[in-house]
Amino acid sequence: EDRVAALLGKDFVAAAIPLDSQAGPLALTGFVASPTYSKASRDAQYFYVNGRFVRDKTAQHALRQAYRDVLHHDRHPAYALFFTLEPSGVDVNVHPTKIEVRFRESQAVHQFLFHSVHKALAGTSAGAAPTVQVDGAEPAAPPLPRGESASLFASASPRPASSGAPAPQAFQYQQQSIPLHVAREAVGVYDKMFGGLREEERALSRAEPAMPSPAAPLPHPAVLAMPAHDENGIPPLGFALAQLHGVYILSQCAEGLILVDMHAAHERIVYERLKTALESDAIPLQPLLLPVSFAADRMEVATAHEHGEEMKRLGVELAPLSPTQIAVRGVPVWLKDGDPVDLARAVLKDVREFGLTQVLTE
Repeated sequence: EDRVAALLGKDFVAAAIPLDSQAGPLALTGFVASPTYSKASRDAQYFYVNGRFVRDKTAQHALRQAYRDVLHHDRHPAYALFFTLEPSGVDVNVHPTKIEVRFRESQAVHQFLFHSVHKALAGTSAGAAPTVQVDGAEPAAPPLPRGESASLFASASPRPASSGAPAPQAFQYQQQSIPLHVAREAVGVYDKMFGGLREEERALSRAEPAMPSPAAPLPHPAVLAMPAHDENGIPPLGFALAQLHGVYILSQCAEGLILVDMHAAHERIVYERLKTALESDAIPLQPLLLPVSFAADRMEVATAHEHGEEMKRLGVELAPLSPTQIAVRGVPVWLKDGDPVDLARAVLKDVREFGLTQVLTE
């Protein structure tokens, strides 16, 4: 740890996840950086094979794939990893300076490196939000009556009951309505992006038994019960307090405040839905009322003609009209508001360059 800190800095070590994985003769130890710590270049990537520093394409690709779900594509992961295997399993004489190696079982090495790092990163997702403790902070007060200022996360312990008064009920954590004036247009964007999730939540709340009323009245009668993600019923990202500039959501959790980028959150929701749909065989397709045609080159037309049926699994339906024109007849249901022509060109380009199987999985 001290040697790694001397090379990569104490910031890296503070954000690093220790890794120790073994499978038969393969072993991987060292540190990989948390997704919150990334670089604009690859200068913080140290990978050793049997004690020798190397730059191997198989290892680089496996490590990059392990970060693909948690790191923006413009950023690069940081790591200091030491990989050991049987000397007979690696050829070190493929480059004059010994900077490159060739693994005899490259597929097995790729899978081992990918799963080892992916498992280490998966363990950090539950605790992604840092806990900040302020020294000397006063404990939160219980909920106050209507009209008075109150903390969203007031103490859950009931107030002492006076003689003859009924025992108070335990405080119920719920999402309160936001009594702030925000731009109509911004609210419309929010509803458009997350309206479907709200309907799902309402359907779930109707299916669940009614909860007892809270001890203190809430500022507004419209209250949306939140799913109980912990013993207090507080979701991982807390409760929404406000919307800022129509772009960010300010949320309060037990540890502090969280700022959510609505656009990035929407992209993530769509991305996870697409992945889940692909795992269950196909992405739902939204047929276009009026097909959109565009000018295409011969390679695009040939790709659409050859892989047209298989591309429907991606939620894209294309029909060649002529040697120079293609019609878009359907798009993925979660991307129906996007540009169908740009989507079709991007999918055709990927299928032509990488093959349909790789496009479906990556």
